[in-house]
Amino acid sequence: MRRGWALALAAALAVGMGTGIAWLSTSGSTLPGEVGTTLGTTTRSSTETAARPPLRPRAAVPDGPAFTAFEDRVEVTNSDGTWTVWWTFDPNSSLAPGAVSRFVPRGETEPLVNDAGPEGTINDPRFGGLGAFGWHHARRDGCCDTTPQNFASVDGPGEADIDANHAWGIDSRGRSPFGVSAISHTRPARNAEGDVVFQVSLDYSDGWHNPVLATTYSYEFYDGKGPLGGGVRVWTEVVERCGETCLEAGGSGFSRVFVKEPKIVAVIAPRADGAITYGHATVFDDSATPQAIAQCNIGNLPEPDRSGSSCAVRQALLERGASRIRFDDGIAGCPGRECFHASFRSYRGAGPAHAAPSLRWSAPGAGLDGWAAASNERRCYGLWGGSGTRAPSCDPPVDTTTTDDTGGGCVNVGDARGLPRQWELHRRGGWAQALVPGWTGGHGGYDCPLASRAFGPDGETWSLYANYSYGPGWDLHTAP
Repeated sequence: MRRGWALALAAALAVGMGTGIAWLSTSGSTLPGEVGTTLGTTTRSSTETAARPPLRPRAAVPDGPAFTAFEDRVEVTNSDGTWTVWWTFDPNSSLAPGAVSRFVPRGETEPLVNDAGPEGTINDPRFGGLGAFGWHHARRDGCCDTTPQNFASVDGPGEADIDANHAWGIDSRGRSPFGVSAISHTRPARNAEGDVVFQVSLDYSDGWHNPVLATTYSYEFYDGKGPLGGGVRVWTEVVERCGETCLEAGGSGFSRVFVKEPKIVAVIAPRADGAITYGHATVFDDSATPQAIAQCNIGNLPEPDRSGSSCAVRQALLERGASRIRFDDGIAGCPGRECFHASFRSYRGAGPAHAAPSLRWSAPGAGLDGWAAASNERRCYGLWGGSGTRAPSCDPPVDTTTTDDTGGGCVNVGDARGLPRQWELHRRGGWAQALVPGWTGGHGGYDCPLASRAFGPDGETWSLYANYSYGPGWDLHTAP
């Protein structure tokens, strides 16, 4: 273990020892989106009470959530507070249209979510609000991984990057030609249950293809029922739109366009004084009486440019049903105030979004995890991992000696076969972020050509379910 990791781990474990809940791994990176070193084991589980009683009275909005639709955005007020979704670009910021860019809890004036910041990628823990989508994009025009490399540079031991002229980040905070190229939306309305519903759709361009990918957010804002609070259900469909135009000319069938780390994010803003709002996070499974299966002291993590700068929810926990991240004050929750809950699941995108129950994140063939499984079988951008060693193929031998991708490859690392699948928790200043990708690869858009995989066929769709709640109104939508 590197000394920087050891120091970061000591800080991250400084609060709440002795709970028996697994402490999440910490890892080093210059940008969120990397593989780290697994630390800690689960010896027992903690549960939340099934009733999930509220900590204070929560007045419902009469007749369900209220909404005000403007030309550029909609504001919805439910028993949690007021949520804002933009369906145009904000001329005064780089907030992500389609995502929840602002949330102010009921009875408060300071936003708990606020994406109205300057330009910046959603890999930066300050940006993205609730649900901004993005990925690391790469493009090449040749069919072969030649030597010397046409599209990758090997600068020395421990580094092999995609050439900067051939890779960049694309996300919903960016604008065409390398970002969002078109936005459409439906008019907000009430459904039969009184929930406020609408859709926002985004097209993305990569400078050559428009669209290269599209996302559609289907929203349901609901009020609390009985003792429970309200929240937001969001079904997000991600549709690949590259098709034949992304293939090499002349019938070779080799893709010109590659994707790495498709993800959404959930970002909690700092307090007015810049301090972190919730210094801890607890991860729960999807059992009938939810089990706390992992935890992280986000407030004690180093800044993103230092070692040990993230906690990782690894593939084994995702396969155990990890579904909900509770931003809180410790394993006991948020004494005297509300916690914030961000849940992530998958679903299969046939039919209306709400017509079928959500599935586990790791459900075969569904969601961003399903995209990772499909991408395991697709061409990689180049035969280089996180080191200067050329791999024999896009599916290199399993590296059992390390779980750190800077010490070996970016694929088949440690005990995880294929592309690394994990969620990550990060901090920057007082901002706290959950970064939820289909798979990871390296420390940014240029790293790990092995993990950058060819786009799928035109129309291939990957669908995920998210839920956000301030207080006990969270809903995994395990039944339609």
